[in-house]
Amino acid sequence: MATTSNRASALLLLLACLFGGIAPAQAAAIVDEADIVVNFGSIVFRNAGGEAIVDGIDVEAADAFNVTSDVEIGNASAETTGTADACTIAECDIVSIYPLRITTSVAADAPPLSRAIGTGRADGLLSFTNNTGSDLTIDFFLEIDVFWSGLSVDDPSSELASLSWLVGFEYDGVVTEVVNASIDGDQDGVSVGDVCPEFPNDLCNLRESFEGLSLPAGATRSFAGFAELTALAEVANGELPLPSTLHLLGLLPALVLLAGRRRRPAP
Repeated sequence: MATTSNRASALLLLLACLFGGIAPAQAAAIVDEADIVVNFGSIVFRNAGGEAIVDGIDVEAADAFNVTSDVEIGNASAETTGTADACTIAECDIVSIYPLRITTSVAADAPPLSRAIGTGRADGLLSFTNNTGSDLTIDFFLEIDVFWSGLSVDDPSSELASLSWLVGFEYDGVVTEVVNASIDGDQDGVSVGDVCPEFPNDLCNLRESFEGLSLPAGATRSFAGFAELTALAEVANGELPLPSTLHLLGLLPALVLLAGRRRRPAP
């Protein structure tokens, strides 16, 4: 006759096989070392004749970088860093907002549900006061560079890896979105070269000039440049245990205790 210990061991072995049979496969979604660098440069003030004016314009600068979300749910990780720098002529010999830079990496693994979100925002603010006595206009040149080292999923049907970015500026209370783009990873991994094979490209690498912003005589106007970068990794393909398995899981402590006991002699 089999001992109680042997029967309990067999039950434990059966339970282990059952758990092993439903264990979800490991999977992953990743956005690795995503990076955006933005330059609002070559800011020039011009008079009615198109001549560049330097004297008689007061410029003040402020900047800020914020991690607006580093969310980690389940087996996931998110890390976002960045910087922002706005310059006056006194500080940098130029008037610019450079760099606005954000770097983020996120990853998520099963089971059963995991999600990571990394978002950063960089802002630069310039305040212009026209003391020249003449109406002026403002020209500037915008550069945007977006890169990443990895953007992939193991199973596109149940996993997501995406990267999105927003770049724009606000002048005299009017907001202009220059770029609002996003891209999803696939099973092979999407590289920058896949999306932006040539330079420049308006998705990953943009070069654009803006002219004619009005700065009337005696007026003070604010110019704000901003950049946001968000990476998302999500995995939702883990299988939850079946109800019968959950019932056996509840019996596990009793089975372990039973396996440790020896059969009592018959009376």
